[in-house]
Amino acid sequence: MIRRIALAFLPFVAFAQTPSVQPPPEVDAALRARATEFFQDFLDGKFRAAMDLVAEDTQEEYFASGKAQIKEFKIREIKYDPGFEHATVNSTVKRVWVIGGKPEEVDVEMPMTWKLEKGKWVWTHERTNSDWLTPMGPSNIDLVKRNADGTVTGVPHNITQDMVDAAAKKILQQTGVDKSTVTLAAGKPSSDKVVFHNGAQGSIHLEVQYPQVPGLDVKLDKVDLNFGEDAVVQVSYEPPSSDSAAPQPAAIQLTVVPFNQPFSIGINFAANN
Repeated sequence: MIRRIALAFLPFVAFAQTPSVQPPPEVDAALRARATEFFQDFLDGKFRAAMDLVAEDTQEEYFASGKAQIKEFKIREIKYDPGFEHATVNSTVKRVWVIGGKPEEVDVEMPMTWKLEKGKWVWTHERTNSDWLTPMGPSNIDLVKRNADGTVTGVPHNITQDMVDAAAKKILQQTGVDKSTVTLAAGKPSSDKVVFHNGAQGSIHLEVQYPQVPGLDVKLDKVDLNFGEDAVVQVSYEPPSSDSAAPQPAAIQLTVVPFNQPFSIGINFAANN
């Protein structure tokens, strides 16, 4: 039997809004068409095509971000700023997250900021360390660079799934545990800890699984982490009785959601000195 520590999904950050004003019909139709095209490109896996709907100041971050799978979307409302050059598109997106090895469809509220650029609506975002860069996943802007003249280098002509996977892998390499093994005393109460660090530039969720060993307890001090934050995995063992046999080696599995990236932590039980 596997004992699990449940996690709760962290709601996406809500952005401050100015009161909405009624737009001219042609303005509203144009923005809805562009936003619909953006989400449809993600449904179809056309990530390069979607870049044409991204503002120039956000394109390099967009390319470097992970692209999570989505199944469907619905634009619920659009709130316009006075002047009709900026707006917030509030949508509901159905995403697939793998939790405990099982795919789960999750409805996520998704606010997106759009602006007029060269006469066309484009999605824009000012990146912060504690935000998700895109509605589709966290960012890693080290893969591409903006030059002094405003041009962007490092963006290939054709974005493939392999490129997207490579960008996600680089993000995950910045995330991990400070040690992969703990050793506990077999014949007396003992404990140890492992520190997990979130290097992904966005919020992640942690799930932990461990075998049911009498006297063994595993706890996470937090399951929701922002960029740069740590979580402590506290591992403790108390022998059920004084003559209990030493348990067999075991392992803890820590899973990073939504990447479904596992980290294994071995548990050894040492005989008393």
